[in-house]
Amino acid sequence: MRVVETHTSPGNILGVDDDGVARLVLDQYLSRSGFRPELATSVMHAQQIIEMRPPGYFDCVITDYQMPEKSGLDLLIWLRSKDPCLASIVIAGAGEKDLVAAALRNGANNYLDKPYRREDLEQAVNKAVETTRHRRELARNEADAAAVGHLQRHLLGGRNLAIPGKVHFSHHPKRTAGGDFLNVHPCPDGALLVLAADVSGHDLKAAFVSAYFQGIVRGMLEKSTPIDEVLSFFNHCLWSDWGDRSAVTLEMPTSLSLCAAVLPPGRGQATLFSAGFPDAQVVLPSGEIRPCGVGGGHPMGWFAEALPERKTVDVPESGWLVLWTDGLEDHARQLAVSPWGLAYTLLRRDESTARRASIGDAIDDILVVAVALGSASFDEGFPILADQYAGDRWREIDAIQNEWRNTLTLAIPALSEERLCEILICLREGMLNALKHGCKGRPECTASLRFQYQSKARNLRAWIDDPGPGHGFDWASHAYVAQRDLLPSHRGLSMMHHFASRIENHRHGASLTLDFHLPEPP
Repeated sequence: MRVVETHTSPGNILGVDDDGVARLVLDQYLSRSGFRPELATSVMHAQQIIEMRPPGYFDCVITDYQMPEKSGLDLLIWLRSKDPCLASIVIAGAGEKDLVAAALRNGANNYLDKPYRREDLEQAVNKAVETTRHRRELARNEADAAAVGHLQRHLLGGRNLAIPGKVHFSHHPKRTAGGDFLNVHPCPDGALLVLAADVSGHDLKAAFVSAYFQGIVRGMLEKSTPIDEVLSFFNHCLWSDWGDRSAVTLEMPTSLSLCAAVLPPGRGQATLFSAGFPDAQVVLPSGEIRPCGVGGGHPMGWFAEALPERKTVDVPESGWLVLWTDGLEDHARQLAVSPWGLAYTLLRRDESTARRASIGDAIDDILVVAVALGSASFDEGFPILADQYAGDRWREIDAIQNEWRNTLTLAIPALSEERLCEILICLREGMLNALKHGCKGRPECTASLRFQYQSKARNLRAWIDDPGPGHGFDWASHAYVAQRDLLPSHRGLSMMHHFASRIENHRHGASLTLDFHLPEPP
């Protein structure tokens, strides 16, 4: 049933009072203030009037508290279930403050003492009408967003994503519906098309544009439309059909950032398209992460003839192609964790994910997609940190270590505090050595650190690399002498060998691989 719109009128007001004189005064005061009043003699009479009118007809209810048979409180309780958006005002006599408090607890928005002035009534009713209309506008927006969100979830959960073990994704709109979306489409030649996109804005319009294009791209791809033409169509729609000219003038048009990847059925070359989207990244079986070099640029919809950047990249027989929207990076900064650790946590989708990752506090929509290449699986290993640090950042090692702690705690919740401390000691010593000695503390030199969690083997693997020449002694011989003679030098390396399950060093220690076995949780 259609809700009656009254936003251009002063408001339809229902007054309820068993006293005839009080009803007459209320009717005159409301009429003089420009409102359209209707009067009821009892709670039951008021209920009958409300039931006879279309939903949303009244903008405010004013009710006396003390009435025979049913009180104003009974009416408030009924209104709360019938029309929770409808604001109400209670009129009470002197000495009835306890009754007023009960009324406010049960949904009344304001109260007036008897006798009241017309000016006080007009002010209270204006505020109540504004409250009712604001609540109804929010309710309509929530209903529309719920409908769009339902459509988005239907499209995200459609048959094109039912590719066992191949495409893993996690989608968290900031509201009921969001601007991020994902399409996955198997091509006739056996290739796989993965398209991730982010519509600008966080309002209902962004959610609607997202759902619209999500459906359009599926329809065009099922008609075997080449991806170049699909993307060209996107840009044309955004520029000519969806573009708000005033928004364009203000340099804030509706736009769409995207990354599309056409992946071959086996090892070979993938074709990537990107427009204003964070760079796609390939994870090799060795744990190395290679940016694809197609990130950034301007989104679609900014320029009439613009097309996404296109690039061909090599893909391994096994590994991962990972895409995420900038909402993931924003939330990772908010949590002081690595975006890789947050991505891994969201992709695993266990029951505590949303709580651990504080998804409700995210400032933007989040979409992360990981496409398994070949036989890759999370159990065999997935990055949870990959970062580079300038040589002069050794002074910030405490803050850097805090990010490692946060990331490990988020991604591996069963990690014991004791084992976590041992791991952090090793990483701290290794990175301080890399920054101070390998980089010699120079800001133009960088050292890198990567974590990969192999959940099946319960093993955390870390790689530390710096550009230096390494140490000039044989570690095995030095370790024996240091232990025998209790030498104070290189105690950091001694602790690393004590706490790590395994250490490999290359380039005389300028490159380290450390394994940390994680015991089974109790």
